[in-house]
Amino acid sequence: MTAPGFLNRTEWVSLELARSGGLLELVLTPVSRLEGTVMEGGAPVASATVWAEQVEGANRGDRTPTAFTSKEGAFVIESAAGLVRLTGITPRGTRLKGPLLRLGLGEKKTGLVLDAGETSEASGVVTRAGAPWAGAALQAVDAANEDLVGVTTSGLDGRFRFPALANGRYLVQVRKDAFSTIAGPFEQAGDGRAWTITIADGKALDGRVDPAAANVRVRWRAGSWSGPATDTLTDAQGRFHFEGLPDEFISLDAEGPTGAATARARPGDQVVLHLAHGQVVVHLADDSGRAVTDGVLLSRSMDTGAVRRQLVLAPDGVTRLDLPAGHWDLTLEVAGRGRSATAKLDVRDAPLDVRLTLERSASVRGVVTDAATKLPLQGAMVEALTGEVNAFRVSVMTDARGEYLLPPVPITATVVVRHDSFKPAWRRAADGERWDVALEGVPAGNGGPQAPAQQFEGVGMVLDPNTAQGALVTSVNEGGPAERAGVQRGDLVVGIEGQAVVGLPLQDIIGRIRGPAGTEVHMTFVRSGQSFELTIRRRLLTL
Repeated sequence: MTAPGFLNRTEWVSLELARSGGLLELVLTPVSRLEGTVMEGGAPVASATVWAEQVEGANRGDRTPTAFTSKEGAFVIESAAGLVRLTGITPRGTRLKGPLLRLGLGEKKTGLVLDAGETSEASGVVTRAGAPWAGAALQAVDAANEDLVGVTTSGLDGRFRFPALANGRYLVQVRKDAFSTIAGPFEQAGDGRAWTITIADGKALDGRVDPAAANVRVRWRAGSWSGPATDTLTDAQGRFHFEGLPDEFISLDAEGPTGAATARARPGDQVVLHLAHGQVVVHLADDSGRAVTDGVLLSRSMDTGAVRRQLVLAPDGVTRLDLPAGHWDLTLEVAGRGRSATAKLDVRDAPLDVRLTLERSASVRGVVTDAATKLPLQGAMVEALTGEVNAFRVSVMTDARGEYLLPPVPITATVVVRHDSFKPAWRRAADGERWDVALEGVPAGNGGPQAPAQQFEGVGMVLDPNTAQGALVTSVNEGGPAERAGVQRGDLVVGIEGQAVVGLPLQDIIGRIRGPAGTEVHMTFVRSGQSFELTIRRRLLTL
């Protein structure tokens, strides 16, 4: 269903509902609008491509339809609410770094500017074993957000050139045949300084899939990797080969017509990936028992740390999920409605049957006023927050009458009201469906709904210092470097860069973990009494 000013909505209808003449409700969500201009060198840029990407929640990674700037450089984008990153590309290929914005339902932000800024050529030479390495594929990756921003190939003399990179910090993925590695980070400051990439041989890993099959896609990731994953296809005997790997644990993921498999290995190991399908029948319901027809299933392997996200469209609230054998955590997330409790699965040959139920929810409505003048406050942001880092967040704005209506949110959510020049107020969603708020004034400049999202450069995990054995990992950011490296909730951090951290203040531990995006930190963990080490590459993260 489509309607002007609202996001498109698809709702599945089962034959049972249709035959019974049951009631079908379609709830449309207001769009949020982003209006602005693309500039380069002080002049507007026509025909630039601009879009917004969801940064958190069930729709993380979703992009809006692309918009093209007018001859005045203007653009208009209709987006879902939430934390979004505005991004674009100029006609000559320059990547635009837009602002990170938190949008309320139906909110309109104007006057946004995407400035291409200063761009310049980045060039250099890549060598291996002391000689120029010709024919290597090089990809420039933004160290902050791991976006791919440039692609080139080294020449016969090993030289390469990225024609237009904005000032900033970059990593370079270098690939040739079975070889893959990462170099950097490199600073691009427009000073013409060459990037020298010296390739070490690295480590190799050989393996095969069972049953043997050709063209099964196998990919690997590691905590020190950044940007697009590297993969290969098996040969006719089901064998695969990787070169250039770092000397650390590697996560392998294979999937083909006969099944899928995951594994953790170190370079030099002989790996056999046993392809199989363990089927899980998942029943999806809300807190009232009604079927949930759409959402995202988050599957996390407790053996390897691998994470899978599967979009669910289930007319009758029942879906089937194929997972490799092993121990998995399974969670349902629905945009704007929160999450279910996590189900723990032991996936084997026999099918499993599991029910995931969204936690109880409630709508919250009310009026926001100025406590001093008793007048309604337009443009106050009302947010519902709950769960682990970035697990659930939904925002709405008050209208000209100061009124707001939050859609159904988990009753465990904290509801926060913010407005420029006023003290924020908060309470729990479980405290009732009506909340009229009178905000107390404070001196100007003390924050408000337009304050930028909090960002930091690190690995993406929350620590609890209340243990004599080390710092306890209480949650791991979805999609962050720590998750990619295989860190799990319940792990203990006991060492950083070879130095023990037991007994150190939490802020000291966090300070040692954080650092410039694109750089690495070497950490020692303990899980179930077993010690292991990981090298994790930092990046820019958002709270």
